[in-house]
This record gives sequence, C-alpha cells and structure tokens, in this order.
Amino acid sequence: MRVAVVGVGRWGINHARVLTSLKKEGVKIANEYIEKVLIVDKDYARAKTIARTFQADKALNNIEDLRAEKVDAAIVAVPTVFHYEVASRLVKETNVLVEKPLAATVEEGKKLVSLAEKEGHVLAVGHIERFNPAISLLKKELSERKDVPNFIQAGRVGPGPKPSSTLNLGVAHDLLVHDIDIAIFLVGDMPRKVKAVARYINSFPYEVDIAALFLFENNVLADLHSSWLSSSKLKDRNLRVQTNERAYNVDYITQTLQVIEGLVEHKHYSHFLDVYSRYRARKSTTISTLSGGVEPLRLELISYLESVVRNVEPVVSGLDGLKALMCVEKALESAKSDGFVLIPEFSWL
Repeated sequence: MRVAVVGVGRWGINHARVLTSLKKEGVKIANEYIEKVLIVDKDYARAKTIARTFQADKALNNIEDLRAEKVDAAIVAVPTVFHYEVASRLVKETNVLVEKPLAATVEEGKKLVSLAEKEGHVLAVGHIERFNPAISLLKKELSERKDVPNFIQAGRVGPGPKPSSTLNLGVAHDLLVHDIDIAIFLVGDMPRKVKAVARYINSFPYEVDIAALFLFENNVLADLHSSWLSSSKLKDRNLRVQTNERAYNVDYITQTLQVIEGLVEHKHYSHFLDVYSRYRARKSTTISTLSGGVEPLRLELISYLESVVRNVEPVVSGLDGLKALMCVEKALESAKSDGFVLIPEFSWL
C-alpha cells in the first residue's frame, strides 16, 4: 500500500510521523502493509526535511506528481481554505482522508462528497476525537448501561491563534467542529436548531470565541464552547454528558473518563461537614485509558487505511464531516443574526 501525506505543516507532520512508524514496524492493516510513504508540500525544502527526519520514501512539491506514484491513499493536511481545491483533485485518482473540517464551506463539502461517490473512492474526515480511547469508552458505557444523554457540555480553550494564521479560518471551524461531531455521534442524530454568540478581536479577521447551544430532538441540549481567548500556554479539552442517573466527565488530553452516580443521602443536617459527607457522590469512578499508550492519530490512520483496503465506509465518513460543517455554519449564522437558526433536516441522495 502506497500512502501520501499532502501538507506537512503543524498537523501534517504528525501524519508523516505516524505513517512512517507504521511502515517501519511492519504493522499489518487488513492483510496489507504500508509499502511506501510519500511527503508532498509546496515548500519542497520542508517536504525533503520531513521526509528525511521520518525516513519517508520520497518528497514531492506537487500533487500532480502523485499520479505517477499510483498511491492507494492520501491524507490532506493543508490549511482549511485549500481543503476542497486539493482534495477534489486527489479524490479523482485515489482514496482520501481530509483533515477536519471537511471543507471551508458546506457547498464545497457537498461537492467533495458527490465527487468521491462518483469516483467510487473512500472519503474520510479527520475528526480525531472519535478515536480518543476515552470517547470510545464513554460510548461503550452509555450503550451497556442504556444511558441516554439529555445534556452535553464541552469546552475547548486555547492556545490562541497567531495573528497571521488565517488560512484555517476561525475557532468554530478549527475547534467547535470537534465537539458538534462528538455530540452528533453520542446523540445519534443532527440537532434541529442552534443559538450562538461569537466574540472577535481587532487583530484577527474571524471569530476567536464562540458559545453555541444546539437543541436536538427529545429536548437534548448541547452547550459547546470553543475559545482562543487565552495565552499560547493554555490548553484545555473537556466533555460532560448528563443522563437521568449519571454524569460522565471526559478529559480529552489525559484520556480519562469519570463516572458519577447519585448521592450518599439527600437529607438535612445541622453541620456543614455532615451535609458535605452525605452530599458527595455515592459512587465516583475514574478510568484512565492513557495507560494503553495508543495514540488517537494512530488509531485513526489504521482505521482509515482498513476502510481503503476493504473498500468500505470509514468510521468518520465524508457525510459525517458534512454534518459537522453544516452545524458550524449555522452556529456562525446564528451569532450574526442574534437568534436561533434552524438546521435543516439532513438528507443525502
């Protein structure tokens, strides 16, 4: 199997690192091995440096050169504004994983999904949190306990953007898109409407902070906040899911899941310490999945390449990416209109 990484900037370099590791380790992926890893970047000097650093097989500076290489799969990790331009050219020739978000706009996303279907190629989207072991465990716990979420709260803070880094658009496309994808994944449906508030700073052309309240069927709410209003040293990623019986807390960075169940006793006491001792959680269990030592990006890439080899729908498909992108656009529309915005029922024919 021949795999290309197109764009080796801040995040693409990690794809290069993981893919070359899989090749060197001889990891079998659906009965196939990675035979060749190619690095493509318009900055040819950088492409050669990354290829040399991770012992990739070849460096190129133009995606047209990939045609002669006959690659089986490509990863597009260029800035967001170029996702459609690059991915639409590649998906005509091979299978493609596009980093999140799927595209800069819903219209571009729709064209990309249609093109992949027409060409019969796999189109996956890099929503990496789907492969965070803590999220996998949360989904398993909810399913086994038959717990149904009625409220979801998520926060992503920092680090703030560089004033010159505008090619990935604002914080909604960069960070909020993760959490609405996870909310849709956990609820199993698209939200019906959204109300959002966005904040801006003079030195950046797009929103740097957004709080969005999504309303799903059955009165399920998702309160999602993403912010770059922070120093370059602050980073926090968390999720809270409430059901009728339990609360689940996920720390994405430490890959831990905390499950909180009930109270010891709900009763009036005269002394604060008695109240505190009785009002604590009857049971609180914290599970760390980090001990497994498996990087989410590694899981994501193996899953994507398995879908390529087997020619099946990937875990996070182009349609999944399109749903998340649609919600982001509607949240930004709501922030501008200062009111609830309806999210049309999703259908794809």
